[in-house]
This record gives sequence, C-alpha cells and structure tokens, in this order.
Amino acid sequence: MTVAADQIGLFHSDSRTDGSMVTQLDFAVQAFIGSRLQSSYPAQGLIAEEESPFLRGRPGLLTQATAAIQHALPGANEADVFDWIARGEGSSTAEPYWILDPIDSTRGLLAGAAYGIQLSGIWDGKVQVAVMGHPRGLHNRTPDGMARSALLFLAARGQGSWWATIDDPDKLQPLRVSSRPLKDAVRLRAPQSAYAGQSAQDRRLRDLVTRELVTAHEIPCGTSVRYPLLALGQGDLLLRLMLSGRANLYPYAWDHAAGSLLVEEAGGRVTDLDGKPLDFTAGRTLRNNRGLVASNGLIHDEAIAAIHRAEATYQSEQSQP
Repeated sequence: MTVAADQIGLFHSDSRTDGSMVTQLDFAVQAFIGSRLQSSYPAQGLIAEEESPFLRGRPGLLTQATAAIQHALPGANEADVFDWIARGEGSSTAEPYWILDPIDSTRGLLAGAAYGIQLSGIWDGKVQVAVMGHPRGLHNRTPDGMARSALLFLAARGQGSWWATIDDPDKLQPLRVSSRPLKDAVRLRAPQSAYAGQSAQDRRLRDLVTRELVTAHEIPCGTSVRYPLLALGQGDLLLRLMLSGRANLYPYAWDHAAGSLLVEEAGGRVTDLDGKPLDFTAGRTLRNNRGLVASNGLIHDEAIAAIHRAEATYQSEQSQP
C-alpha cells in the first residue's frame, strides 16, 4: 500500500471538524491495514484515526478511497472499505489491540513532503511492537548516508529498534539516540505555521518554555519525521506542551504510540510533562497524561525541570491582578 501511495494520482482532500486535512489515502490505508488485521487477528481490537461517519456525507470520498485501495486489493468494494474503516472506531482496550495512524502528516502528503504510516501493538499495558513506514523517506531531513528512498522503522520492546529501506527490508540497521548534552541539543519542533491558531496565553507559555529550555539548535519539521530523527540521533528533544485553549487538549494515541517505542528502544526516554510513562491503555487519547517529552534520555530530567520553571512563571503571571 505504501508503494502505491504516489501512484494514485490526484489527492482529494477534505477537512475534519478540527480543521485538519484528510484524503482518500487516509481512509484507504486504514481500510487496507484493518482488512489485514481482521484476516490475521480477527479477535484483536483496533484504534485508528479515521471514522466511517465522516464518509456518510461524502460518498465521493468513499468512492475515491475504494479506488485507491484497489491498487492493493483489486476485489475490494465500497461496503468492504466502510466496514474496515469502522473496525478502527472503537475505544476498547481489551488486550491485545492495535493503534494505527494511517497517514501521519496529511499536509506533508499533499505538499509532496514527508508523511508516515504508524502501527503499534499493545499488550501487558505497554506498546510492545511498532512499525513506521515513510514512503518518501524523511524528505529533506534524511541524514547523510541514508538512502533518500522509502524507509521502514521497526521496534520491539526489549529487543531494539532499526531502520531499513522498503526495497530491502531484511537489511536492518540499528537505531541509537545521541549523547549530546542540553547545551548542544537539537530541538525538533513544529513549523511556525502550526502555532497560528494559538491563543495569547498559549503563545506566552510556549515562549516561557523556550526561554527556560535553551537548546543549541532547532529544526522545524512535520510530526511524521520527529520520532525517527530523534531515534537516529539527528535530534535530541521534542515536546508536546499541555497548553490551554487548544481544541485537542490531550494528544492522540496514534500520533505517539509507535514513535515512543522507537525512541525508547533506541536508548531514549518518552514521558509526560511530569515524568510519568505514557498510558496507551486509555483509548483514543492520552487522557491520563499531561503533555509529552521525548528525548535522548541524557537531557530528559533537565528538560522537565525547565518546563516546570516556565509553568511556575506562567501561573505567577496569571495570578497577578
């Protein structure tokens, strides 16, 4: 399915209620993976981003998604696609189950930039296996020495994490985070355009965190490439602040499940803003956590301490008459 992504032709985009973009490929990938999981693990659950009700009022999008999935499953019809999408709508966390982000960074897909596909398996209360596919590689962020081709990232708890090209998936190479201290650290952050909808209070807290948490460099990049770059040692820190006024207060599980294991098995750390492990047993969101910090591990505690100082300053300012 990932190889066929750039062969589909014109992408037909629409907007979800939160303003994020979605295309027929988002639905086609979720339907394809849902169908494979249903065939191989019929009793296991799936939590995924896309929802079938969105398609009910958009019959053209369902038709386009069906045409896209037929690149991989020629016999698929619209009823099949609708059912496979619906399979991922639940929030049941009866183990084992899977968490899927069919297209991470739809805007990257539409812009000809990087995008990813993320799947992770959950049992014993933790992410145990993860796979991330990057059909366009990491785009202009591909590190030196890594082929600028479609890439695959894999992780298994207690066994490590690796990368390979999709054309040669058996040639796995280990991932390892950096050992840079905070003064030399590279922060991976969202492009400036991602902050356009923030309130003045949100921007103030973000500025205070930036002032307290000084890194040597920043790389603005899409969400789909941050975890791989961190696991590759190309970056050292990424944050998801728990800011007030955001439509999506809690991070979505599918945005972080696979990437968190990739980084942890490469030697890094991923926690919430209070240092607690991420709880992927809560359903579709990380509602039992407050924000997110992912790092090379060496700078993790320093980063959390800096965030807490910024939050204390923010709260002090808010309490002033």
